[in-house]
Formats: sequence, structure tokens, C-alpha cells
Amino acid sequence: INAEYMGSHTSPTCILYLDRRRQLQPLAVCLEAHGSAVVVTPNDNVHAWRLAKLHLQAAEWRWRLFGVGLGRVSLLGSLYAATTYRCLSRRHPLRQLLRPHLLGACAGAGWWSDTALGTLGDQLFGGGGECVVRRALNEHIFANAAFDDDIRNRRTEPLVAAGYYYAEDGQLIWEAIKKYVQSVVDLFYTTPADITNDHELASWAELLKHHIPSVPFLQESTVEPIVSILCGILWSVTAFNSALHNDLYNMLGWVPNQPFALSAPWPTKSKDRMTEADLMAALPTQHHTLAQVQFVSELLARQSASTPLRRRDARQGEAQRVFTDSFAQGLYLSFLEHLADVQETIEVRNRSRPIPYTAMLPSVIAQHLF
Repeated sequence: INAEYMGSHTSPTCILYLDRRRQLQPLAVCLEAHGSAVVVTPNDNVHAWRLAKLHLQAAEWRWRLFGVGLGRVSLLGSLYAATTYRCLSRRHPLRQLLRPHLLGACAGAGWWSDTALGTLGDQLFGGGGECVVRRALNEHIFANAAFDDDIRNRRTEPLVAAGYYYAEDGQLIWEAIKKYVQSVVDLFYTTPADITNDHELASWAELLKHHIPSVPFLQESTVEPIVSILCGILWSVTAFNSALHNDLYNMLGWVPNQPFALSAPWPTKSKDRMTEADLMAALPTQHHTLAQVQFVSELLARQSASTPLRRRDARQGEAQRVFTDSFAQGLYLSFLEHLADVQETIEVRNRSRPIPYTAMLPSVIAQHLF
């Protein structure tokens, strides 16, 4: 992670390995400090090792919340919403498909921007937020919004056997979304002429591609690009967004565990001479600590107020509020039934896991951005 974008004095890199018990273990943290590289390992001074981990965690969370949470999820979500409402009429099936998942997207992006890029954001993250967001958007490849492509490109498939629950459970949600989207698209686009003659669809895809060049081109001979775009959007604004913010308070509520920013740069002294005083000097002040807790609490309150992807009391009336076409309503109800099966599967898995993973439960996933 480059310090130029992080408002930090170090550019931390962590090297991990998978041990014989299939558990990830840290080998070393490398930092750039005072014009030279510093490598710290678990065998070094305990205070130096803890301080190196703090620098790494602070940089990782600034990227996670600024680059991914604000940039690639919230701001792009508002773009998806604005493009959809601008180009697709109310009766267009793709607008009806997307509408429940784009509710509040623009308002959510406004809250994120005002909070994370305002005075509070500068206090919490040490500045540099706009640079992080700009970098995240410039480097964004739309294909990575798809779950399977993201897992493959990050080369994390071997971690599934090591208890990578996000990938294991996420595959179930992704398959449910893909099946649902494919069935809806197949219902309304049965011939090449259906694609060619849909000028609203062409305008929608063209505007998306204008803002995100990596969005695939539409093709007359196949609906695959349409399905790819819709699946990427739905995954990003539902399951991925919820997983990104899952269990935040347990991780961030105790600020010394995961500070957003540190109060002091890396010490100039040798790592062997570092003491507990150096560690304490780097921790956020009381004011910044309370600000971090307030930020996390507000974010969780917004998440709690959102509608879950699947509710136990879902009925025919809900499908009628989504689609005007009776056949499409049936597909939506089938999607909810599929999610019920996914919920049961994950709950069974969680009974045998050391720590239950709830981020991918359809009853926990937010139906829309918050």
C-alpha cells in the first residue's frame, strides 16, 4: 500500500504464509521509514512488532474504507443508480430488477463523502482520502466486481481450504444472484432483435461504459454481457457491501486493535531499542478514539436500518412491488426460495466452524447500499 495515497509515513507490506494446519501466519512486515526500508518479524522486539502491525492495520483500513467502501462501492453505486434512472424507463425490466438494490445509493454516497472526506475524515484517517478514492477508481476493473473473477484474480482459491469463509459462502450467494439475473434476462431477451431494438438498454450500457471503460460491450448474438453487468452491480451493492462492513464494531470499536490513523511516525531509533512508550505514543488521542467509535456506530446504525436481502415474511406482494410482469414475479420468488436454501446451508456450516461467519447470510446481507 503506497504511503503517498495513505497520508502515512510508511508503506507497509505484509508477507504471509499458509502453515501445515492451513492457517495464515505473518512472516514479516516491511515499512518505508526515514528514507530506508525497515523489516520487522515476530522474532524481533515485541514492541517493534506490535507497532509494525499497527502501521499495517491503519493503512489497510484506510484503503478498505476509502478506496473500496467509498470509492468502488458507494460512489460507483450512486453511478449505477443515476445511470439506471436516467436511461431506463420505469417499466423497463432491467430497471425493475435493479431498483430494490439501488434505493438510497445517492444519499448513501453523500453521507460517505461528507463524513469520510470532511473534517471528521481528516481527523480519523490523517488526510489523503481523496487520493485514495481517485486511485481506487482509476485502477478499478469492472470484471473484478464479479465474485468469481475477483477471487481468481486475487489468487485466493487455496485459502478456501484454510477457512476462507467469505469465498466459501460467497460462492453460494453469487450462484443465486447469477441464476436469478440469467433467468430474468432470458425471459425478456429471447432473440438478437430484442437486444438490438432496445435503445434504452444501449443507452444505459453506453453511459456506464463512458464512466467505467472496463464495462463490457453489448453483443447482438448473446446476452452474456448484459448478465455480466447486472451480476457485477448486484453483487457489489448487496453481498460485497455487507461483507465489507460486517462485524465492524467488534474489529474497530476497540481502537487500539484497529486504529484508522496513528499519532506518531515510525521512531528513528533502532527497532531493538523500542519500548512500550513508542507504542503508546503512536496510538490515537482520546479525541480521535471517540471520533472513530462515533463513525463506526453511525455506519452500523445505517446498516441496521437497511432492508435484508431476504426476509422470512416475503410474500407474493413483494414480488409485485419489484416486477410488473407476472412471469418475472415468479422468478423473483424463486430467487427468494434459493436464498432460503443458501441461508440453511450457511447456518449448517457455521455450527462446525470455530467462529460462525454471518456476513453471507441472506438475512444479514443488506438489500441495498447504506
